[in-house]
Amino acid sequence: MSLSSAPDRELFDLEVDNGSSFIKFPIFNKFDLKGYWDKGFDEVNLQSFEMPRPPSGLNRIWFKFFGTLKAGPSTIYSINRD
Repeated sequence: MSLSSAPDRELFDLEVDNGSSFIKFPIFNKFDLKGYWDKGFDEVNLQSFEMPRPPSGLNRIWFKFFGTLKAGPSTIYSINRD
């Protein structure tokens, strides 16, 4: 994703209706991630040894990570149901 003035350009958007949802990225995956991380809209969180921590609270930030996972897998997971 690139910089945009569009109001809804979240990096991860999980549709969750019947329980939690997640995306697990295995070790040695290569990434070039760029986009907004906004807990107020996304309701997702990140568990990773190498990717930057998402903001606490409802802060919207420009999130980016370029590199290869070397220390272990990373997981993007839902916080709430839609």
